[in-house]
Amino acid sequence: MKHIIRAAAAPWSDGLKLISLAVTVGIVGGELWGATQFRLPASAIRYEVIGAALIAPLVLIVCITAIVREFVIDHGVLQVRRPFWSTRIPLDGLQHAWVEEAPLKGALRVGGIGGLFSYSGFYQSRRLGRFRLFATTTRNAVVLMLPARVIVITPVAPHAFVEELRSIFPGLNGGPAPAAK
Repeated sequence: MKHIIRAAAAPWSDGLKLISLAVTVGIVGGELWGATQFRLPASAIRYEVIGAALIAPLVLIVCITAIVREFVIDHGVLQVRRPFWSTRIPLDGLQHAWVEEAPLKGALRVGGIGGLFSYSGFYQSRRLGRFRLFATTTRNAVVLMLPARVIVITPVAPHAFVEELRSIFPGLNGGPAPAAK
């Protein structure tokens, strides 16, 4: 019996590319512009000025380190691999898995990254209830319904990913579960 599934993240959507490029150019351009426009004497440089100059690049760096690269299921644990770490989610009690064409339709982001190098974080929708998202596109995601939470991921071949899940979790129900309350 196969116990490991490995899938690259889906290619970045055009929206993710556009947001990431625009924000990166804006931050880098703003920092360069600010460095050439504001010549403060050393006595005027305060912690507030230094802090303000570092916030935008820090946000950029944090988001870059959160890029979703790959999904691995190894012995019942989903690993969302990023450049420097993995988020591990046990799949104990996995009940349903299906491909959702537009998982963010009508969803509200509760917290997380909404398009700067990934779509990651916590979301809420009528269809899925509260869910945690790890995505590189807003289309064709795999929904994993666990007893206490819902996880949404975007592997490169979502239908094949769900089929492979069935080989590890034989009692897995396909298709959407009843609507979240």
